[in-house]
Amino acid sequence: MRQHLQEEETETDDGTLEVEIDDADDDLFMQIGISDVLKIQQSLIKELDGMTLKSFEENKAVLGTAKAIEESYLKKKHEMGDEIKAVTNRIIRTLKLNHQYVDWNVNMFKKTLREVLMLYVEVNNRMKIEEKGVIKQDAFITQIDKNIKELKDLKENIRAIQAELFEPPPATAILASSTVVTSESASESNQVGTPDKPIETQLATQVFYVNKAMDDLKQELPMCSHLPKLMEPIKEQGVKVAKMVLENPPKSIQEFVETLPPKKRD
Repeated sequence: MRQHLQEEETETDDGTLEVEIDDADDDLFMQIGISDVLKIQQSLIKELDGMTLKSFEENKAVLGTAKAIEESYLKKKHEMGDEIKAVTNRIIRTLKLNHQYVDWNVNMFKKTLREVLMLYVEVNNRMKIEEKGVIKQDAFITQIDKNIKELKDLKENIRAIQAELFEPPPATAILASSTVVTSESASESNQVGTPDKPIETQLATQVFYVNKAMDDLKQELPMCSHLPKLMEPIKEQGVKVAKMVLENPPKSIQEFVETLPPKKRD
């Protein structure tokens, strides 16, 4: 219901403003019937019902889509979780295998390094032994040369003594030795000399010393495998010479003195 209002403004003596409102007599809504109002209300209700149903269907469709999206999200989430878990397990297993492989390589490196160091120490010790062996071998070779020289001198002395013993002196030398007597020979006759050792004893002693020195050298130098091949012929030759010299029984001192030259018998 709408009312038309009429306003009247009047001014009082004291200067204030008065307003009067009158109700309008004509009401436009009174001209519309009740049936028209009901029809309008029904139409509005139908439209509102249609809008409500449409909104409900739209909300229902949105809800279904949301549920599908949620299910897809959860599914993808589980799949991604499984994949991440599988990848994580694979990475952990790979890291463990790599760690074991690295440990194995480190242990092999330590073992190889230890073997190399042991080999180096062994080679160094062998080099020192070889150096000592070379020094002893040089000394032994020097001693062998010295013994060979002494053996040659001994052989020359033997030949000289044999020449003096078994070759008859010339007649002129006998005559000269019987007629010429000097003060020097007289003084020598008064001296008492010490007889030399028999040649056989000296030779056998030298052979024994040489063989013993070679045996000692072989024991001191076990790494020098070529020494026995060099020593054996020398030892065999020395033993052979000693046996040849010692085939006859050793002479007594008196027999040895008789074999000496006349100047050395006293």
